[in-house]
Amino acid sequence: MKQIVPVGARTVAHAFRCPGPSRRLGGASHTGRQARIRLPLFALAFAIDAEGTLATADPAQDCAAEIALSPDVLLALAVGSRDALKRAEVTGDGTLAADLLAALEAFDWALALRPVLGDVLAARAAQAVEVYGGWRGRALDAVGRSLAEYATYEAELLADG
Repeated sequence: MKQIVPVGARTVAHAFRCPGPSRRLGGASHTGRQARIRLPLFALAFAIDAEGTLATADPAQDCAAEIALSPDVLLALAVGSRDALKRAEVTGDGTLAADLLAALEAFDWALALRPVLGDVLAARAAQAVEVYGGWRGRALDAVGRSLAEYATYEAELLADG
């Protein structure tokens, strides 16, 4: 059984304080509503306050929207894929889920990790993810060029084979 972990306001809420995401989540339309992000081993449940930041979820209240992130979506996010969240499974209120997904796209991981890891280590972790994403892109480009070169120069062998 998957554990549902309530997200405390101090844990990651400050990472959503950027003007864009907060503006989309704040206001009368989402204030007081609860949502859940379901990961492979656990789920994060939270409420949205009037400023558009996260607050602790009320276990007695139902979630208006749920976003399920499968392992392949998480892997794509980890390597910097910009369209990975488009593959997330969404149930419930589509408007709330769309606004949450937009906020997640603008999410600042270094800010979220600061209370847990400290400023320097959080910045290094975010930097490492960026570097890995760039390396992955260059590696895929190099493999593509190698295959294209092989197909060009070995076209006769490929056609006869």
